[in-house]
Amino acid sequence: MWAWACTTPREGSAQEDRTGREEASSDAAPRIRTHAELSREIDFRRRDLEELDVDIGDRRMTPAELDRRRALTLEIRELEAERARLEQAEAVAANDDSAGARWSRFRAAFRDITSWDLRDGIFRFRIGVRTQLDATYGVEADAIENVRGSIDNGLRLRRARVFAKGRLLRAMDFWVEFDVGEDAGLKHAYVDGARLNNWVSDHFRWRIGKFQEPFSIGRMTSSNYAGFLERGLPADTFAPGRNVGFMLRHPENNDRLTWSASLTTDGGSTADNPNNSELTLTGRVTGLPLLFDDGNGFVHVGLSVSNRRPTDDDIQYQARPEARSAPVYADTGRIASDRARLLGVELAVVRGSYWLQSEWIRAAVDAPAAGDPQFTGGYLEVGRFLTGEQRAYDRAEGTFDRATPNVVYRGGNPFRSNARLGAVEVTARYSTVDLTDASISGGTMRDVTLGLNWYLNSESRMMLNYVHSRLHGAGDADIVLLRFQYNP
Repeated sequence: MWAWACTTPREGSAQEDRTGREEASSDAAPRIRTHAELSREIDFRRRDLEELDVDIGDRRMTPAELDRRRALTLEIRELEAERARLEQAEAVAANDDSAGARWSRFRAAFRDITSWDLRDGIFRFRIGVRTQLDATYGVEADAIENVRGSIDNGLRLRRARVFAKGRLLRAMDFWVEFDVGEDAGLKHAYVDGARLNNWVSDHFRWRIGKFQEPFSIGRMTSSNYAGFLERGLPADTFAPGRNVGFMLRHPENNDRLTWSASLTTDGGSTADNPNNSELTLTGRVTGLPLLFDDGNGFVHVGLSVSNRRPTDDDIQYQARPEARSAPVYADTGRIASDRARLLGVELAVVRGSYWLQSEWIRAAVDAPAAGDPQFTGGYLEVGRFLTGEQRAYDRAEGTFDRATPNVVYRGGNPFRSNARLGAVEVTARYSTVDLTDASISGGTMRDVTLGLNWYLNSESRMMLNYVHSRLHGAGDADIVLLRFQYNP
């Protein structure tokens, strides 16, 4: 039995082969990989091997295909041997009665009961839990508090998600996820595949069920991999969330270009799924026009569009400071409308340990009685890994991915000069959203956020954010946020 991480729902995946998977398995890696990381690497190569076998079918292999198959088989054997050595070392430490050793033994036992591989890959299944625990302290101007309410200070479960994902018949991936945290509800429930026939597999992948609409790098990048506790103002205010429908997207062999188009209907209203629609056509295209530093550095550009028919023939946009426990500050109120159109433009750059991410989003509302208002917002984020890591990017999805520290934190005082610190990242963001236009006076907000992220390993992260938010004409709010995140 071995752990398997579904690779099509990218939130649980490691950095892909096309963005440095070979680098992650290099003999020159400056650290010992964890059991979960080794399992993910094995899963990637097994999936590649399966798909190669499906492509070959009953015909004779070409020399290149034969070489590729031999190389994948050898890599799998080497990774399995490395994982076996790690498990042996863990077994030797089984008599260690320290708290850390007991926790490691619990995790190993938990892996055994949550991951299944039946009939040599015919059915693969993994269940798990990931959590984000937040602490908040904030103060706001009296004018804001009197009208909008006060910030809810304290400790809370921001997200606590139970998920099940896997693969059916070596051809279709599935993912089901339920959140019992701040925005409780069913998040994902879909089947994803490509192997209907050779023509389909060469041109498309398909997805059916409840899934994230393809709009905005800020919305589509998992909160587990974002540089801040919460998304920037325009992505949180305008970008759609998860709805029910059908999606077609690029084949997996795309290297520098992604495209996705979905037809969806209302999947339920939550704070992370604004402005729902009876019928929606949404699409996103991304590309990597520039690559440098041997492909490790890049420039990402993207364009998203969405044509929406609001439920109940009205629509409402709301914006809160970049803290989930803060009340809504800017609000358009209900606007009678039978159509809304979203346009998003995105840019991201990664070079060495530095990264940049930016978006601009416009919402055009067909509402003659209100003067057909248009609302806009944008943000600019920058960050740097002080310990030398590079922000991971998933080329198959056009989003950012799981960060893996060069050195895993092993406990003890992290401030010692020779400590195995993990990864440390500093971030900053400026974002704004304007919900005032025509006869609608929803307000204008601007946020400045400073962040510090500490990656203990590839699964655990501590985050500290300071948010200074200003609601035009009302005053300021200052909020400090702290998060512990566990994402196996």
